[in-house]
Amino acid sequence: MRSASRLQESWSLLESLFSLDVVVEASCDDSPVEPLHPLEANFVRDAVPRRQREFAMGRACARRALVRLGVDNRPLLAGHDRAPLWPSGIVGSISHCEGFCAVAVARRDRMKSIGLDVELRMPLEMGLVQAICTPGERVALSRMTALPGADWAAIVFSAKESFFKCLYPFRPRFLDFHDVEIVLEPKRGAFRARVGRNTGLSTALVGAMRGRFALDERCVFTAVTLAGPEHADPREAFQVR
Repeated sequence: MRSASRLQESWSLLESLFSLDVVVEASCDDSPVEPLHPLEANFVRDAVPRRQREFAMGRACARRALVRLGVDNRPLLAGHDRAPLWPSGIVGSISHCEGFCAVAVARRDRMKSIGLDVELRMPLEMGLVQAICTPGERVALSRMTALPGADWAAIVFSAKESFFKCLYPFRPRFLDFHDVEIVLEPKRGAFRARVGRNTGLSTALVGAMRGRFALDERCVFTAVTLAGPEHADPREAFQVR
């Protein structure tokens, strides 16, 4: 559970990961849940109550964010892959963790794609770390001293989730965690990526992606954005090496 002040702090951290072109909304278990549109409710009619509430929180956040962009309040449906079907001209991302939900949206003429991920700030089991992190990442994580190693592993996991979400509209084939190597830049609250040669990813595409991260006492937040050429800042870009 989160108090209103803690929710606002988390919300502010999330907003700090994005440019002003991106609208962020957040909600928690303490927040009132708006009823789903009947078309939205169809997607979770057989789900357990917890999943139904989580889905409703995400859709409510998304509708509020879209209204702030000037988009009429309307149902946000899902495609065959369960990804949200954003209105024409809109890009966005939704993420949940236990008791918390966040959404980021923008107009496509300002952002080409957005990836957002929220995870609980908790140690990952060693087997999961090995499945997620490349050998190079594990060596780098062992040398991190700014925060406990468990936090860095969770950040790498979340960073990859955000990267995959941002990339998905351009390459819907799922990549393996070891196809992408995350390089953290703790002092800047940023990260960059190295991608495997066999991924077939465009250097220009990945090179234009910008990764940021933040933490509060309970969650890890990561974001990856792909701006249009006229809005991209090469000093903040993902680098492929």
